[in-house]
Amino acid sequence: MKLSDFKKIFYNNLSEYYPKRSLRFLYKISIINICKIQETEILINERFIEKSELSVLKRVIEKLRLQMPIEYIFKETEFLGNKILLNNKVFIPRPETEELTRWVLAEESNKQKLNIIDLCSGSGCIALSLAQKTNHQISAVDKSQNAVKIANKNFQYHNVKVKCINQDILRSELKEKYDVMISNPPYVPNSEEKNMKKNVLSYEPKSAIFVQDKHPLLFYDRILYLSKKYLNKKGAIYFEIHQDFANNIEKLIKSYNFKNYIFKKDFYNKYRMVKIKS
Repeated sequence: MKLSDFKKIFYNNLSEYYPKRSLRFLYKISIINICKIQETEILINERFIEKSELSVLKRVIEKLRLQMPIEYIFKETEFLGNKILLNNKVFIPRPETEELTRWVLAEESNKQKLNIIDLCSGSGCIALSLAQKTNHQISAVDKSQNAVKIANKNFQYHNVKVKCINQDILRSELKEKYDVMISNPPYVPNSEEKNMKKNVLSYEPKSAIFVQDKHPLLFYDRILYLSKKYLNKKGAIYFEIHQDFANNIEKLIKSYNFKNYIFKKDFYNKYRMVKIKS
């Protein structure tokens, strides 16, 4: 079977579940991963698919019909050009977090050696990028043992040195002081669960996404509290935030007597990041 023939099968089986733009992406990722060919070869459409490849591709279609994220099907994704190993115990990195990481790199890369901590690190994508592109000392913290295992695999895969810590920051103190604290913590209120897509609710770890409605700023509050003891003078805190909570977070920042802070918009023109200076 030619690629062009399989493409029709792929689209026909999945068109009721995904828009065309998504289908193009899913088809490309599936073919590249299973047939081990370059993206330019996909465009030619004349390459023949082996029977063994076709069998795997059909299983991929079935998983996609169940709306399993493609990142979990192939157990990897990409973050700032790096392959990130994944499983369904770890939250899939989003483009907004790439923007946050770019901001940190732009602000902190050229400084003398810093001690940086990535809190609620998940797959370790932020810590990995910082370890690759700076000479700073990087630590990554997550309360999930599964996340710490995956993060360590990513650090080993890319041969970077990151101190990986299995710790619940809501229930414990930090062990040392830092020049920069970064976090993309859980921040989606439980009440928004009804608006989430099936591919998120059915597969991604809810503990990495949701917080209780009565305290949606729980992690920001805790990290700001910890910063008073563990952030060095002239240090910085970077947060990814919920687009609807910028005003609430600003009030929280002020309550901890921080006066120097700036909010930043993402590519959708939403306030999704904040930098706070001590």
